[in-house]
Amino acid sequence: MPADRPPLASGRSPRIAYLAPEIPALSATFVHDELLALEARGVAVEPFSVRRPDRPAADQTDLAQRTRILYDRPAAALVVAGLAALPAFGRGSLKTLRWLAHDMVATGLHRSMAWKLAFQCLVGALLARRLQRAGCTHLHVHFAHTPAQIAMYASAFSGIPFTVMAHANDLFERGLLLREKAERAVRLLTISRFNLAYLRSRQVPAGQLALVRCGVPPAGRREAPPTPTGPRHRLGTLCRLVEKKGVDDLLRALPLLNGAGCAVDLLIAGEGPEKDRLVLLARELGVAGQAHFVGALGHEAVGDWLRTLDAFAVACKTDANGDMDGIPVVLMEAMSHGVPVVSTRLSGIPELVIHDETGLLADPAAPKSLADALGRLFGDAALRARLVEAAARHVENEFGRDVNLDRLMIHLGLPPRPPQPPRLTMKTKYVLISPGRNEAQYMRRTLDSVIAQTIRPALWVIVDDGSTDATPAILAAYTAQHAWIRVVTRSDRGKRSVGPGVVEAFYSGYAEIVPDDYDFLCKLDLDLELPTAYFEGLMRRMDADPRIATCSGKAYIRKNDRLVNERHGDETSIGASKFYRMSCFQALGGFVREVMWDGIDCHRCRMHGWSACSWDDPDLRFLHLRPMGSSDVGVLTGRMRHGYGQWFMGTGFSYMLANAVNRLGEKPYLLGSLAMVWGWLKSASLRKPRYEEPGFRAFLRSYQWRALVFGKRRAVAWAMRQEQHAA
Repeated sequence: MPADRPPLASGRSPRIAYLAPEIPALSATFVHDELLALEARGVAVEPFSVRRPDRPAADQTDLAQRTRILYDRPAAALVVAGLAALPAFGRGSLKTLRWLAHDMVATGLHRSMAWKLAFQCLVGALLARRLQRAGCTHLHVHFAHTPAQIAMYASAFSGIPFTVMAHANDLFERGLLLREKAERAVRLLTISRFNLAYLRSRQVPAGQLALVRCGVPPAGRREAPPTPTGPRHRLGTLCRLVEKKGVDDLLRALPLLNGAGCAVDLLIAGEGPEKDRLVLLARELGVAGQAHFVGALGHEAVGDWLRTLDAFAVACKTDANGDMDGIPVVLMEAMSHGVPVVSTRLSGIPELVIHDETGLLADPAAPKSLADALGRLFGDAALRARLVEAAARHVENEFGRDVNLDRLMIHLGLPPRPPQPPRLTMKTKYVLISPGRNEAQYMRRTLDSVIAQTIRPALWVIVDDGSTDATPAILAAYTAQHAWIRVVTRSDRGKRSVGPGVVEAFYSGYAEIVPDDYDFLCKLDLDLELPTAYFEGLMRRMDADPRIATCSGKAYIRKNDRLVNERHGDETSIGASKFYRMSCFQALGGFVREVMWDGIDCHRCRMHGWSACSWDDPDLRFLHLRPMGSSDVGVLTGRMRHGYGQWFMGTGFSYMLANAVNRLGEKPYLLGSLAMVWGWLKSASLRKPRYEEPGFRAFLRSYQWRALVFGKRRAVAWAMRQEQHAA
């Protein structure tokens, strides 16, 4: 490691191994860029490559020299060396061979891939020996196919934990044993929300997944928005010339642009197997004079080339084998250099190119749609200027190298950087859903405090659950002034309903939204008064810690002109203002439609590797205008209902009793605690149903025993460790 690399500020530098199919490869510069950026932060990195790059990055000769190649000799020699290494790992070898046997059967012993796994397992033994000799503490892998297969066996041999970063082709075309890889890894990371949803559809446990983008460094932007450099517009694309990149669709868009009076020269940078076919297609379309094949560009030359363009496009589509791109890094680079972009609605691309905000999107495999988007872009200078400014901010805040290295270091077990000011992305959108019935007494204060927020919700759905007071009239007045407030009206059931009734009303509002349009979701009661930066504060804290699934501030009530804390634990988010990361809410399957829904969800978060929390900070304290636990009948009824809720959740009697004793000092003294215990005992005697998610009750009992013996803080830490080391 060069001497000018700074050491970490505290203690001995950890040593991370990096493994990818090819390092340093010209076609995957983001891998070695990330590796070198970690080293610049003082992390010692040992680079490993499955094979020697066919087209190495010419500017990375030092990295190439110190990267160790796994396929460094003939296959037969690797097999012999791998077999010879097995006895040295003892129990690690037995564990690995059990995994291998399972994997080969799951893959199909009749398939050649099953026997490739056996070969990769032996290579994994050789990698494990190298990791141990190098003193590596963690193995990080780019791409979830061959390198991940080698890595998981190396981890089993050596006991060194590993993480996997999944991209596109490795999931969509070569996604073998994805669930097993995720369960064995500390985390399976991926580059887009689209990929997260795809992995969940493949039965990968949501708690094992996390989002980390392929980050790009800050770029030197043009000082002014791009304007055409001559009578003809310069449109560029840079990619490997393969079917899924859609260069043929860009060529077919040129005659359509010509017909609309828009003169365009298309500069095609890159090489690949489709080049000859594309050259021939340009001739057939009569645009050979407009389509210029400029060949491969060195990584160091890309920025200067991008800044010569009037616009940049990547027309991604699904190829004949079902493969497609993830989020092309070159799009991020173009946007960060101040070049307006056009791409297609495919995979995770709309998370980067937000249509009409950071760029324009066309339909995949649709030259007419591409031509329309490009024509609009070239014909509107104000649009280009607006897109360029927003795109640069979006790339910096969500796809920048620093913010994504921060995310990555959490999962690599590395000490974080000194705290940085957290940043909200320009696409940070949250939605509120508020069930309520007969809220006229308090709701104006809630409405006004939300309207006054420093960051307002993109949408607020208020569910009028059959109100018979002035609630409908108040809502009508507010919705007339604020288009982002929407009212859903339910029929009158004749009474206020708590617990499951509230959740049912919540879901009436949830049915009105498109969840993927929002980053965050909040179930918000209509009897609260919030500080003006409440939601901004929650989002900043969640942006700084991606493990947080749900959070809130603390609820206070007014007693005798004095504010009193309602005494919620720091390990839970409060049901009156339950703020969720939308991806986590969807992964958990939402709320249980039963009493104790707002306790079960927090335990489920911990069970699946996330955290739930609340903070008693002055800027997050909110006023609860209707006292907690007052019930629609009385306090004692509310306490009995709490006892039933604890029974339903799965709480053991010892913990229930301790909970009741802890609340002896709350009014109604003694009777309230007795009512809680009676609610639990009555439910037990009647054998009322209990929450039955597999493994939940055992997890809950272990957590509660530790909370009784060691305290909640240590119990929460135990729960998070259990999930982190499950692999």
